[in-house]
Amino acid sequence: MVVNTKDAKWTPGPVPGIDVLPLYAHTAYPESMSLLHIAAGAALPPRTYAGGAEIFILDGAIKDHEAAYAKGAWLRLPHDSGFTARSDKGCTLYFKQGHLPAADTRASA
Repeated sequence: MVVNTKDAKWTPGPVPGIDVLPLYAHTAYPESMSLLHIAAGAALPPRTYAGGAEIFILDGAIKDHEAAYAKGAWLRLPHDSGFTARSDKGCTLYFKQGHLPAADTRASA
């Protein structure tokens, strides 16, 4: 499977200011991957991620209640982690979710 991200269609996300480009999802497997574009001033809604998530910041920056994360940062959210973040100037994220086992509670280093 190949997705040409330069030609693929972004769709509106869960809230205004967030667009999603699905990369992979299959009903037989728990994980999904996508690119997220968060417009300046927009925020990811609060959510708990069953199966955890990994976030890689491709451009721009996000911040949560603990810190700010810029281009090149990678975040690992263990199973059932809660997470919300906003972007003051806009950003693009690679977002993989649903693939971490419940027994693994290690956060990103």
